[in-house]
Amino acid sequence: MTVFLEHVRGRLSEYKDIPLRDSLYCMLAMLDGYKKLFNQVGRFYISEDQIIIDDRGEVRVWINSDLSQDHPEES
Repeated sequence: MTVFLEHVRGRLSEYKDIPLRDSLYCMLAMLDGYKKLFNQVGRFYISEDQIIIDDRGEVRVWINSDLSQDHPEES
């Protein structure tokens, strides 16, 4: 079992008025993250609370809005 720890700067839902350049970067990173998760667990719904930005400014997609969970949310 591998455990990764990251400091989360914030969730996408906390950010408003993101500049276009940053928005395009976020969209590409979100699509890449979703693709990786989709290949492991299949289709699932995603919300702004499942998209996080770490201390380095990198965008991550998590499978659940509760970051301690490793399974999709019940819909």
